[in-house]
Amino acid sequence: MSSSDWLTAINIFMSTVLTIIIIVLTSKGSRINEQNAAAARDSAESAKLTYELSKQMFERQIKKEQRSWEALRRRYLRIVLNNARSCHFGLLQAYSVRIDGTSNSIVEIRKAPRGHGLTNEQLAEYFDDTEIETIDKAWLVFNDFITKYFKDPYNGDDELAAISNAGGTIEEFHKLISFIEKELT
Repeated sequence: MSSSDWLTAINIFMSTVLTIIIIVLTSKGSRINEQNAAAARDSAESAKLTYELSKQMFERQIKKEQRSWEALRRRYLRIVLNNARSCHFGLLQAYSVRIDGTSNSIVEIRKAPRGHGLTNEQLAEYFDDTEIETIDKAWLVFNDFITKYFKDPYNGDDELAAISNAGGTIEEFHKLISFIEKELT
């Protein structure tokens, strides 16, 4: 064999070896690509499951917060209702006239709360504007009535003036109590 035959044989041998190496590497690359594709599918499935779990946890948290908000709203409604009933009862007790023509005791009106019992933040968080207006109006009218007409002790004319002007205040508390009782049922 001549040197050119040797070179040709070596060249053929090297080309064959390189071709085999390229085929092996291509095959390994294909397997790696398949594994990467499988990993990407698994990762996508995992991300989907993580998203669903996060979504469920978020929805549970929202429901929990909603239940908590509703429970606090009911609690605050009861606070306002109890205070409104105290004022309403005090007004009825003090400013209604008995069958014999004499007025009742003003003891209950002395004990009646001068406010609804909630902070402005609680009102803003748990009541809408119309509800806040209804609540505030009852105590605004009540405190205005107390300022203008409540005397301890009364003389005859002052007591008659209080009795004749108590109706609007009593009506405001009646509206408030009716509204809250409706909300609580």
